[in-house]
Amino acid sequence: MIKKIILLTGAALGIGVLGFLIWAGNPLGPMEVVDEIINSSDIEVVEEKELYKIGEDNEVGLIYYPGARVDPKSYVPLAIEISKENITIFISKMSFNFAVFSPNKALEIVESNQDIDKWFIAGHSLGGAMAAKVVYENPGIFEGLILNASYPAENNSLKDKNVRVLSIYAEYDGLATVEKIDNSKDFLPEDTKYVFVEGGNHAQFGYYGPQNGDLEADISREEQRDIIAREMINFIK
Repeated sequence: MIKKIILLTGAALGIGVLGFLIWAGNPLGPMEVVDEIINSSDIEVVEEKELYKIGEDNEVGLIYYPGARVDPKSYVPLAIEISKENITIFISKMSFNFAVFSPNKALEIVESNQDIDKWFIAGHSLGGAMAAKVVYENPGIFEGLILNASYPAENNSLKDKNVRVLSIYAEYDGLATVEKIDNSKDFLPEDTKYVFVEGGNHAQFGYYGPQNGDLEADISREEQRDIIAREMINFIK
């Protein structure tokens, strides 16, 4: 009887793991328009095994962590806008499409690009939380942290850390809600800059389509992208 229970339990766990792998292996996005944006842009977009590199080599680099179960290519349109200001963007590919399984990818990117003098790190949703974790555990590497619809976990509080932080959040975000952003302010430095995107939502931080639990935006995806890009550029520059 005990042997039967063990076998059934093992089978159930195996089915659960397989189900997760199938689910995680089918991420959201990118929308079809992403290829159109890439093909119509003068900015170089190179796909490598572990990342997307957007823009030519510059002195300033930005590493971007995707949101949970979101195809990293979904953030290329945003990266193209930012790279126009001589910033090289690296959008990291994550194991199983979850940054929580690859939290230190940024350190590998920094190590492989010694010609870049100044580094910034950013992320959307769970990707932002993992970017904050990298900054918490590796002080002094990054000039600044950018949180897009995101906030650090309490055990990765940056409140007393010497790091510049930009937090961008949206009015109709049904996931990283305004209330959650407000409640997380105790985990960020007092001089953190907050940018409130009126009419924006969670999914429009990228180009991957609608997302369960999100609210309907009151501005276009392009308008929200341009606002986010402008604020990120100003922060980095």
